[in-house]
Amino acid sequence: KDLPAWGRAMDTGEPAPRASRPAPAPPVALRPRKLSVTDIENWLRDPYAIYAKHVLRLKPLDPLDPEPGPRERGIAIHRALEHFLVRYPEALPDDALARLLQASEEAFAAAGASQAALALWRPRFARAGRWFVAYQTARRRQIVRSITETKGTLELPGPAGPFTLVGRADRIDLFRDGHAAIIDYKTGRLPSQPQIDALIAPQLPLEAGLVLAGALADTGSPR
Repeated sequence: KDLPAWGRAMDTGEPAPRASRPAPAPPVALRPRKLSVTDIENWLRDPYAIYAKHVLRLKPLDPLDPEPGPRERGIAIHRALEHFLVRYPEALPDDALARLLQASEEAFAAAGASQAALALWRPRFARAGRWFVAYQTARRRQIVRSITETKGTLELPGPAGPFTLVGRADRIDLFRDGHAAIIDYKTGRLPSQPQIDALIAPQLPLEAGLVLAGALADTGSPR
């Protein structure tokens, strides 16, 4: 084998044309007619991901014996906050922080967190939990009630037929003056203000549209 010749060819070979960027354009009949609020954001940021998921129907393989990571941590924190708010819909107990931390322990255990993961998750949640209890105590003096983990759908007309938007709100606070506030718990990086202004991160505006249309829980006629 002429290995030196192969080495020289690597430096002297003709440049290969760069592959063009994927630009799938499936027929309208194959395009999804139902997307979630999260899918809409993915569509704006990475249209190919929506093509792969909803047209090609590709799914990533689950890793073997995976260690709980950021996704599992986020799900566990959402679950802990939801359980805490459901257990105490009105006045908070005197030991609210201890009850919240207990809810987090139950959620972390359900997520299969290892001792190594708990060494990171527990102190972070404890810091956030102290703030959350203080915030929740003050917030309950202003609102009528909170609705947690509620789902809704809204059918919209379109040139190719109806399109269904699906949304899930972590929490909706209803105020006495008829206003509503949508709260989304984030355990990762928050979208920047330019991204929000450009509607590249449209989750909350879309959920607000669902609330105003009466498609997300029984919120009355909020403003």
